Amino acid sequence: MTDDVFQTVKDLVPIAEAVRLYGYEPSRSGFICCPFHNEKTASLKLYDNGSFYCFGCGAHGTVIDFAAKLFNLRPLDAVKRLNEDFRLGVNLDAPQDRDQVRQRRKTMEAKQRFSEWREQMLNQIDKAIRVANLADFRSMTEAEATAVRFRESLEAWASVLMHGSLDEQMQIFRDREGVGRLCQMILHNMQTKSTAA
Repeated sequence: MTDDVFQTVKDLVPIAEAVRLYGYEPSRSGFICCPFHNEKTASLKLYDNGSFYCFGCGAHGTVIDFAAKLFNLRPLDAVKRLNEDFRLGVNLDAPQDRDQVRQRRKTMEAKQRFSEWREQMLNQIDKAIRVANLADFRSMTEAEATAVRFRESLEAWASVLMHGSLDEQMQIFRDREGVGRLCQMILHNMQTKSTAA
């Protein structure tokens, strides 16, 4: 295994993503409860440069060091584990082609952006469905009427984003401006109503 394989894996696996995959959710400021010592207050900080440091026990290093320490592995085995867990497809016995590494990184970043968009869109659609479900039919606002009128579409979009195939989800992604505009119209008008009340 060549030294640049270690660098390739470090470049391809953001530490925050590894931490999430292995069961820890970072706070907004990038802290988790340290898995390497017993604590109740989060003291392990994740940094944008791919490193971590625990202010409680002093554990520190890269994503490879994190996986090695977490699973009690040698660094080489931690690289193999990360390669498998993140389905990187890195040939661990060959020198790494920098262009391929960059392309893999772009692909992973695109998947991450899609995942973030999907979660945000699901959140908006869920709120719009709630507007429809809570509509008072005796004194319905325009936003509530719109939500009720489009409830079936909203529910179908939510179902696809939660359980649909990638192709079905990508169709919603291609139509994201229209879907987003509908949700925003419903939610903005409801906010206007609640501030006016």
